[in-house]
Amino acid sequence: MAKRGCCLCNNKIGDENAPILTLGNSGWPRYICENCENTISTASLATEYEEIEEACRNLGDGMIAMHVEDAAVIEAVNDIIKTSMERANQIKDGTYDFSLDEVAEEAEESEEGEGGAKAEFDIPEELRETEEDRALDEKEARSNKILDTVTSWLAGLILLGAVIFFLIRFVF
Repeated sequence: MAKRGCCLCNNKIGDENAPILTLGNSGWPRYICENCENTISTASLATEYEEIEEACRNLGDGMIAMHVEDAAVIEAVNDIIKTSMERANQIKDGTYDFSLDEVAEEAEESEEGEGGAKAEFDIPEELRETEEDRALDEKEARSNKILDTVTSWLAGLILLGAVIFFLIRFVF
């Protein structure tokens, strides 16, 4: 496996299941190390204003120190910092409802329980795959398999014929 670096602090990431911060414009994932993941988690879930502020400051200062220029990473971290600081200000004012955190955790757990992994996107009903789509895909797969087999045998026979032709023509 190729060694990857954290998109925030450039530490080496050796774990195949490293967390992904965001995807770039071309679809390549931007991985983060465990330390940066913990900092983001602290910024997003901590209950004390000072902890959140320090985590957000560490994220921003770390990006500046590492000269992060990836627009997707900058946008993702800026969104995290913005929502975290809004939450921190509400906590400081005493207006934040911590039951929202519990609801979000329960929703996340139920998503993980449904398919074995957390659902990344909510697909609208009209775009979900139906039984008819699955049956059509199976039928298409069977016909493609038959066509592939016939084409393979035909190519083999043509190659055999060519070998026999050259043997008869040039050897005998």
